[in-house]
Amino acid sequence: NLLPPQYHHFICKHVDGKSAIQGETTIRLSLRKEEYVSQWLKDFQDSSYMTWRKSKPYPDSGRYNSYKSILRCRHNTRQSQTKCITKNTNCPATMTLRLKRMEHSRNRKSRSKDPHMQNENGLPFIVSLRNQHNHPIFCADAMRRRPVSNETIKALEELYGKGHSPSSALDSIKSDLQENHGDDYVLVSGDRSICPDVQFCYRLYYKMFQKAYGAATGVQMLVDMEERLSLFNSNFKETCAVMEMIQNQVIIAICSPLMKRVHTKLKHSAEMVFINSSGNCDRHNSRIFILLTHSIAGGLPLGVFITSSETQQTIEAGLRLLRSIFPDGPYFNRNESGPKVVITDDCQTLRQSITAVYPNTRTILCVFYVLQAMWR
Repeated sequence: NLLPPQYHHFICKHVDGKSAIQGETTIRLSLRKEEYVSQWLKDFQDSSYMTWRKSKPYPDSGRYNSYKSILRCRHNTRQSQTKCITKNTNCPATMTLRLKRMEHSRNRKSRSKDPHMQNENGLPFIVSLRNQHNHPIFCADAMRRRPVSNETIKALEELYGKGHSPSSALDSIKSDLQENHGDDYVLVSGDRSICPDVQFCYRLYYKMFQKAYGAATGVQMLVDMEERLSLFNSNFKETCAVMEMIQNQVIIAICSPLMKRVHTKLKHSAEMVFINSSGNCDRHNSRIFILLTHSIAGGLPLGVFITSSETQQTIEAGLRLLRSIFPDGPYFNRNESGPKVVITDDCQTLRQSITAVYPNTRTILCVFYVLQAMWR
């Protein structure tokens, strides 16, 4: 049961060990390409529940071998420091893979005296398995340390692509296992290769997130954001987004081509502007301020700025930064005067910032907050 059933294995030598699965075995197969050898190794690990790591690769395999690699059991980690909890048992089990050359230069056949290489149906792939593990293979502790399979990783990536969080994606996988395996779910869920731990799910999630969106924290996050904004501006061939750092506070202002057209084409932008400010929208407690004006089609955007705090100085700097990327004749040619009326929520610092940037603009409290105050 250790060998994958989809291959024809020819056992040339076998020496029994202390148990049924232990011993030294030499196996030959008719595989002739390195990619087929890699696939066999993957299938062998799946069927035997053993995981092997490269111990000594051979980049240049020499005159007689087209591929050679020495593998060790994953429970031999060669760690330099002793930890309280570790999978290392200094397991002596090894496996050597060799792929003999069947043809040499000018399509000359191999002159090897090996009886398995004498004809076209030769067996060039040799597996020397020293299966002498010093640890249980099928126990719960070994199963929970197995590496996560490629199929499970692919399933997690698909769930992340659909909007799942790491915890909800893991719950979805467990639900599928319960549906498919029924009463055997308790045993199946102990196999980490098909039911990973939540820590792995989070690591994979952050790895995908960083690859697609850049770093999530620190200086590298700001560098990635600068690159994204530069790419955004180059796509539209004009300045539509900028970022500044003012007294350790990050400010991002965005005015897309659509927003610029609303400024210059819609007369309502000179009359009334509604500023909607959301609460903490992410782990960094960022604030988003959206400028909208009314139309027969509903609210249309005039600009967006994002700040890392809600102080008056930061909001005022955000309004000025957004104003710097407005088109010529913003607010339907009211320019620096700004709109006639701005409707805001119950935020004193926002109203004070608007007055500082647009002194001629009248600020009005949104009716929702007036009613809310009355209800209270």
